[in-house]
Amino acid sequence: MIEHTNIFWVGSLNVIGGVETFIYELAKKFKNYDLLILYKSIPKEQLRRLRKYVKSIKYDNQKIKCKKLFMNYDISIIDNVEAEEYIEIIHCVFKHNILEPHTHPKIDKYYAVGQEACDSFKEITGLGCEVLHNPLDIDKPKKILKLLSATRLDSDKGKVLERTRKLANELEKNNIPYRWLIFTTSDDKLKNPNITFMKPQLDIRNYIADTDYLVQLSDTEAFCYSVLESLYLNTPVIVTPIPCFIDEMGVKNEINGYILDFNMEAIPTKDIYNKIPKFEYKPLKDEWEDKIIKIKSNYKNEMEENMKARVIQGFNDKYTGTYYEENKILNITRERFEEILEVGKLVEEIKEEIPTIENVDKTLEKIHESAKEEVELNQFGNPIGTREIKAKKETKKKKK
Repeated sequence: MIEHTNIFWVGSLNVIGGVETFIYELAKKFKNYDLLILYKSIPKEQLRRLRKYVKSIKYDNQKIKCKKLFMNYDISIIDNVEAEEYIEIIHCVFKHNILEPHTHPKIDKYYAVGQEACDSFKEITGLGCEVLHNPLDIDKPKKILKLLSATRLDSDKGKVLERTRKLANELEKNNIPYRWLIFTTSDDKLKNPNITFMKPQLDIRNYIADTDYLVQLSDTEAFCYSVLESLYLNTPVIVTPIPCFIDEMGVKNEINGYILDFNMEAIPTKDIYNKIPKFEYKPLKDEWEDKIIKIKSNYKNEMEENMKARVIQGFNDKYTGTYYEENKILNITRERFEEILEVGKLVEEIKEEIPTIENVDKTLEKIHESAKEEVELNQFGNPIGTREIKAKKETKKKKK
């Protein structure tokens, strides 16, 4: 015999859902009262968090006695319960749902979690129903620690994967909520719900500016751009004691970041969480200005120049929506030409032939040969013009 004052029958619960949240919030808010959660099946995660607050028992056809029985979605238990009051909680708008409302002569009251659910139930069943909103007990939320890395997790970077796992474990051990984005080409071998693997992007500075720490846990680095970018954006870093970080970039413990030992011992997780450094970074001196020969670039003008191109494979222009057929001649900028080539070999450049002495001589030869065919000599050995030749031909025709 199961005997309690208030029993909430939930049948089968899911991993997540509205009823699942309702039962949890109810248990948390009224944990000081005699309240029992009775279930048929429930995910381990849901059961674990319910048992922190109230007694939760699996139903196995036991006899049940209580003051009030609250049934959620499922009323199949009703004839096996001796209660002073039978209540059903309506959790859905039935007229928009494939489920049909339950009714039973034993049920004394129907409560709906919202007005539309209440009206829908009354419309379909003709029974009375009252609105009873779901309880909610909000604890003061903890700040989520936001971490970001842009690195390979492969062996060529050393024990990065192992150190990443170690830092994550330490944060969890100290109940620090965190979200860690890792931009990488490596496979996700961590399988940690708090860590998200992201496809690499050419520019992640917006992400860096919006995170609490950039994390780089390599064995060695010649020069790590992501750490320097983070410092330039005044975002603190969590790094290993690599010379380029400390001696060249000026990473200082608790000033602009945290320096962790290679063996990841004694990680100051509470300080990392509670004492995020605030600083203004002084950029490194840029000496490249003295290394570049300063001749003005003509690249922009070259890319804006018009040129002719022949279509060698038909394609749709993404800007105009025009379909260009094969052998179509296009007059486009060189920038657009190269952009099309990035998609595939769809066009080829039509190069204008630059006149040379050799080309001019060949052209004159052709003209001379062509002229020879049209020239006739008169009785004095002088060339006859084209009009004279035509006149002579006409005279011969008339004589015939």
